[in-house]
Amino acid sequence: MGNVLLGYEGAVAVLTLSNSPSNCLTTTMFRQLGAHMESLEARPDVRCAVVRGDGRFLYTVGADIHEMEVQAQLPDREAATRSWLNAIQSVMDRLEQAKTPLICAMKGISYGAGGSR
Repeated sequence: MGNVLLGYEGAVAVLTLSNSPSNCLTTTMFRQLGAHMESLEARPDVRCAVVRGDGRFLYTVGADIHEMEVQAQLPDREAATRSWLNAIQSVMDRLEQAKTPLICAMKGISYGAGGSR
């Protein structure tokens, strides 16, 4: 299932993508990421946020492709997939438009959408 953990080191928020072994981002993790962004942006004492992957050598592989397979099996897969992707895109938009500067702490390997932009 995985989690996005939020911690603080002084004025720096630390968001850790934690889903061994590949840190793939599940729908739940995208929701957590959005909620954490809302929380940390409400704090005027936070000067920046660092996004990092849990573990020694991997940042993330991006979205969990197994969840894509689930969407493909649904009776109304087109509408379900659009709704699912729109929710993920809204979190990505929130990251892109964040007032708090975001730093991606890449270490080691990043595959797929984990290396985007």
